[in-house]
Amino acid sequence: MHMFKVALLLAAVAATAYSQALNCTLNPEATLHVRPEGEAERVAPFFVVCTGGITSASVPIDITVTLNTNLTSLTFATDPVTSEALLLIDFPDPNVVDTANGFSYDGQVLGTPFAAAGSPGSGNVYQAEQSSATSVTWHGVPFVAPGPSGRATSR
Repeated sequence: MHMFKVALLLAAVAATAYSQALNCTLNPEATLHVRPEGEAERVAPFFVVCTGGITSASVPIDITVTLNTNLTSLTFATDPVTSEALLLIDFPDPNVVDTANGFSYDGQVLGTPFAAAGSPGSGNVYQAEQSSATSVTWHGVPFVAPGPSGRATSR
């Protein structure tokens, strides 16, 4: 059985005594079995769900997905090597006004890495870079802690 792991790197925001700690968990859609001899196996979506923390300005984070087999995703450029792998923040739907990180976006909006949430260039969809033969990384994705009663989901 081949499974994938996700390394989630979050820049931490200092917590105060009355706030709930930020907690992020990986919730894969299904356990994925990939045939070792396969050449074009589908990778199931995964979900990173965060709760708690202090709601404040966005913090840029990096998210890396590493498989235990080669990743043969379609690539689009050479410097950096961008991938067809997408990260969607808070379930954006095409042609629907969605809220991501507390800001409204008209449908699915491709964001620019390191642009603060809600600023020009920010969005609710981010394109990965091919990090190695087995991994992709989304750099500078704006993250806003959802607060004690909120929930932030990326897939």
